[in-house]
Amino acid sequence: MEEELKKNLLLVCSEFQRNEVRYLLVGGVAVALHGYYRHSMGPMGLLTSKPDIDLWFEPTYKNYFKLLGALAAIGSDVSEFQQETDPDPKHAFFRLDLGEFTLDALPCINANIPFAKAYRRKETVDLNGIPIMYIGYEDLVEDKRSLGRKSLFGISSNSSSGLFSAHASPGNDPVDTATR
Repeated sequence: MEEELKKNLLLVCSEFQRNEVRYLLVGGVAVALHGYYRHSMGPMGLLTSKPDIDLWFEPTYKNYFKLLGALAAIGSDVSEFQQETDPDPKHAFFRLDLGEFTLDALPCINANIPFAKAYRRKETVDLNGIPIMYIGYEDLVEDKRSLGRKSLFGISSNSSSGLFSAHASPGNDPVDTATR
């Protein structure tokens, strides 16, 4: 599954880069990029074999149309949204089933963190020459806390040496030990 997820990440992130979309990967993929890989969960909280990619986009008017261009390039029919005359990017949520994976494009996260601030603190990893931008460690912990999560499965801010290579175990949990 990790190789499939990498392939899908490359597809999404290369198109987002080509279309100059300002975004950050969040959710389970961000947790994986910080060192702990877990399988995607379906809507009922059950494990699913289909990878799920969650990304947070900057909800500005200009970035919204760049986002639509990238979504179209990866195979989503967004023509209805591209023709909108008065879109509201701050309330535009996309859940797309793209065959091999699902993609959620979010205008906000649960934590009260402005996109610009999180973007300045983002982390980036190069995967086959494509920059993969994801939410920084402290912002990820804050977002997971705001969702009521008691565990991030022991991720460590120093464990991102290999994409999805670290399989941490519960015990040294940053949600319980990180400070604000």
